[in-house]
Amino acid sequence: MLLPKPQPLTDFVWVAPERHRLSTGVPLSLVRSTREEVIRLDVLVRGGTWHQDKCLQAVMTNRLLREGTTRLGSSEIAVALDNCGAVLEQSATAHYSFLTLYCLRKHFAELLGLVHDMLNCPTFDEKQFRIVLDMNRQHTIINDQRVEMIAHRRLSDMLFGQHHPLGHVADVDDFDRIGVADLRSFWQQRYCNENLSAYLSGNVTDSDVALVEAQLRIVSNPYAMKSNGVIANPQSSADDFVRIDGSDRVQGCVQMGVVSIPATHPDYGKLNVAVTALGGYFASRLMRNIRERNGWTYGISASLVNYPGMSVLRICAEASTGYLGKIVTEVRNEIDKMGNELMSEDELMVVRNCMIADWNRTYEGALSLADIPIFTEMSGQGMTSLHEVMNDIITITPAEIQRVMQQYICKQILKVVLVG
Repeated sequence: MLLPKPQPLTDFVWVAPERHRLSTGVPLSLVRSTREEVIRLDVLVRGGTWHQDKCLQAVMTNRLLREGTTRLGSSEIAVALDNCGAVLEQSATAHYSFLTLYCLRKHFAELLGLVHDMLNCPTFDEKQFRIVLDMNRQHTIINDQRVEMIAHRRLSDMLFGQHHPLGHVADVDDFDRIGVADLRSFWQQRYCNENLSAYLSGNVTDSDVALVEAQLRIVSNPYAMKSNGVIANPQSSADDFVRIDGSDRVQGCVQMGVVSIPATHPDYGKLNVAVTALGGYFASRLMRNIRERNGWTYGISASLVNYPGMSVLRICAEASTGYLGKIVTEVRNEIDKMGNELMSEDELMVVRNCMIADWNRTYEGALSLADIPIFTEMSGQGMTSLHEVMNDIITITPAEIQRVMQQYICKQILKVVLVG
């Protein structure tokens, strides 16, 4: 039986569905709920790997914000977060860097001041920089031994080219090329009011909004550079199939991929359903064939990863090295079947219900609902486009799945990397 279309929760309200601006010019979106005792604050900075001059510059700048300000040292920041039972998450993607704070309402004012200091006056202490850099270097050295990372690195190069922001995955040598001056330069150029967006969700009151109005600003500086939103064009390599020797390994990895349409494309929602049916959930075609029927792997997945101006289809599986070639053959066979034969209505109903249930589970509370406007900003979609994606899930037909498979995921354009 088909699940109903997800309905808005009754205990929250969008205060600013079409973001308003603070006096500083920073856009602010709110999701208010009387049920939540926790407040979530997201600060998005339009400055990511697309805008860096050196590899690691964006992610290390973001990471070092919590390692000391002119008011508090690294350990004092850690103690302040621990004493309040707060969580501070940091990350950097292609176009954005993030600070996400979760805390109880009673601690919000204190911790908002901490976020203000991190944005305005980080010290980029040399000693702390070396500690964080060495930890990340060791993590990279370990990761580089994994077959999944080896395949991911090579496939990224094949899809985008070495000079594209997504084509070069940080390696050990990149840690020797980055310094504190590079981090300070990136912060000066990208961390400015013109590049900020803020999202506030939970049991938010007018006084909390007033605090954000007073605190969420960055002291202007002559180095500030507004993000121009330029999208780099992939320079795919001529190689369609690469095998990396891993004769000393029992476990191997296969990754397949192709650059595809952006989230703003009218067919994106339909393509997402097709990819889910192919390998995006536990009962997908690839899982039934390669895991259940043949027993070649514990798991295989297909996903459509969204980036500004494009998406990337990636198919990944780890298996004994003797099965890798067979897995590639069966993946291509399943793609052929979906492009040549209409899917049954029963199978489509299972896929549809799974996607709707996942949507409901992901956005079941006010705190998680903040991810919706964040996604629309990152992908370039409006809220209307997001509704159209859900409508595609509900109304898509077997014929439309067959069409998008033929148009966007034919086996001839997939690039393949085998490690092992």
